[in-house]
Amino acid sequence: MLNLHIAARVRELRERSGANIKQLAQRAGIPHSNLAQLEKGKRQWLPHHIQAAAAALGVHPRDLLPAPDEARKNPVRLQLDEDENALVEALRRGDVKSAVAIFARLVER
Repeated sequence: MLNLHIAARVRELRERSGANIKQLAQRAGIPHSNLAQLEKGKRQWLPHHIQAAAAALGVHPRDLLPAPDEARKNPVRLQLDEDENALVEALRRGDVKSAVAIFARLVER
């Protein structure tokens, strides 16, 4: 669910900025085909993807993540497990080292 939220948020901000996928990919330093798959939810957003996309969009990485009150308002859509919540919090704090470790646990599932 977290992956789809980030994908939708990046797409929303990209479209709002008037950029196409190729332009955003170039600014973010992410290959065009990878960003297209990330936006479609077909690839996992890694912490470095989140940081690069946020920088290219001119926002903080936490702006791509669900807000705590959003999760409470819509618990069905944003049901995150313990590790996913920990990843969101680590990214919000800017703690990339912890985020990478948590992400590694998520990938191993």
